[in-house]
Amino acid sequence: MKIYSILLLLFCFQNFCFSQAKQDKYGQDYFEGGLVSSAVPVIPIPPTQKPVYMTILKYTTKDVWAGNLCVLEETHNMGFEYLVVCNPKVTFMTKVGTFFYNFGSNVTLTFKNGFGWRKRLRQKVDECRKNSGDYVW
Repeated sequence: MKIYSILLLLFCFQNFCFSQAKQDKYGQDYFEGGLVSSAVPVIPIPPTQKPVYMTILKYTTKDVWAGNLCVLEETHNMGFEYLVVCNPKVTFMTKVGTFFYNFGSNVTLTFKNGFGWRKRLRQKVDECRKNSGDYVW
């Protein structure tokens, strides 16, 4: 019986000590009216920046698969994304300008991903389409 009473006293003393520490931690020194006081340093959180991807301009949605998130993730892993130009008559570039823009993007992607990056991407797109149900045999 004595052991149980001693254990009960130790348990109560332990809870009392920890509850006092919690009250001291969040006391008036740190918070004033719900706002953090100047005693606690406020570390600003830097805004997350969206990575910049290269773009390849397309006039049709053929082989783009923009609605499939797996395909979008694979193109982002390779460092680019497709941009579909809705109305070719109201573009900021002509067909020749688009060709040279895409040529520069393709050369850069070849240096980044190596030769045959289009074939590897095509295989990954087919795999994504099969897994998501977009592919019909």
